[in-house]
Amino acid sequence: MKQRTKTWAACALLFLCVLASLPSLVGATDTAQIPVGSTPCSVAITPNGQYAYVANSAGNSVSVINITSNKVTATVTGLSSPVCVAIAPNGQYAYVVNQGSNMVSVISTATNTVTATVPVGSTSNDVAITPNGEYAYVASIGNSSVSVINTATNQVTTTIPLDGSPEGIAITPNGKYAYVSENDFNYETMDSKGAVSVIDTATNTVKTKISVDGYPHSLAIAPNGAYVYVISLSKNENPEAQDGFVSMINTASNSVTATVNVGTSPRGIAIMPNSTYALVTNLGTDEIFKPSNLINSSISVISTVANKVTSTIQTPLGSTPYAMAITSDGEYAYITNGGLGTVSVINIVPYTSTIYTPDLIPPVQLLIIAVLVAIIAVLAVVIVVKKKKKAKSNPTSSKPTPSLSDKEKQAPQPTRLANRAKEQPSLFI
Repeated sequence: MKQRTKTWAACALLFLCVLASLPSLVGATDTAQIPVGSTPCSVAITPNGQYAYVANSAGNSVSVINITSNKVTATVTGLSSPVCVAIAPNGQYAYVVNQGSNMVSVISTATNTVTATVPVGSTSNDVAITPNGEYAYVASIGNSSVSVINTATNQVTTTIPLDGSPEGIAITPNGKYAYVSENDFNYETMDSKGAVSVIDTATNTVKTKISVDGYPHSLAIAPNGAYVYVISLSKNENPEAQDGFVSMINTASNSVTATVNVGTSPRGIAIMPNSTYALVTNLGTDEIFKPSNLINSSISVISTVANKVTSTIQTPLGSTPYAMAITSDGEYAYITNGGLGTVSVINIVPYTSTIYTPDLIPPVQLLIIAVLVAIIAVLAVVIVVKKKKKAKSNPTSSKPTPSLSDKEKQAPQPTRLANRAKEQPSLFI
């Protein structure tokens, strides 16, 4: 009996271990949900990791989040449809693209006030700052160009013409090149050719142009500088449900080496500090609801080793996740939810802590669960076998009927004598 109790206790303990391992596999839990302005669509974290700056497009403002408390501590107002924000490497200034006014607002992070405004191209969409902090490159869709801002004077010193409409821009860690995703629309064929232009920052001229499939949008460069990750939308007839994929460009050869399918209508991308994973926000879609991107929103986690999606993190209903920034320690992702007017803070360690080796070793959590389940199964079989053996050795009952002498011992003295008299054979028969 005691042995059986110990066995079941061991099974229960192992089962609890399995339950403890499940949260890292079944979905993400927000560690914080921070209200910001209306339609947040871009986020950047200061180099010291203390603050996150969020551009609220419909709110015409920038919210400043204290990362320690995960609360908004300041709001910069008076902007005009801010769609993108980037922080200078020294952390002193935030550069905000105002699509409504065709201006870039320069915000002092010490006072959280606008200290300068810089005219740029029409319908500007993205901004990236060189690693030395000397220049800010602004992609403008309206006039198919990139404006180069001298951050010392806050004036445009160069305008680089492009063939197509630039969507996103990112600069290599060594500062030598700027990669610009663009769509070159042909009005005769009514079709668009996707490409990524590579700008030499020393001469501010296009060095080469890389063809990519679909409609390229946002892009990001791995911290190790080895690859550029470009989000593209598939060319299908339903603009409300565009499938998406990510093209990997090798920066050494400037060629596409792989493509990975992600969720529906991907929007933003961020790379882990150790370059092992790329995380993509998917707006999602549902034709029943208008606007359409109300459900199926998610985050695709791509292993840069295997070039495949290893996890999918579900996001809140109606969140429409736009952009993402990852903390320097790689533990948390700050995601702007355009549909909710919030920023989600998600612990991404369970999805990115293990370097994925394709087709050889499963994720650690799955391996632990498989081992524990196998041990529980073996213990259960052992218990069943022992019960069967015990049943065979005691076919009548596991509890023997007490003998008459035992009953007599338990009974009072008069009762024992009466029982003995009944058992004696009669001499008169």
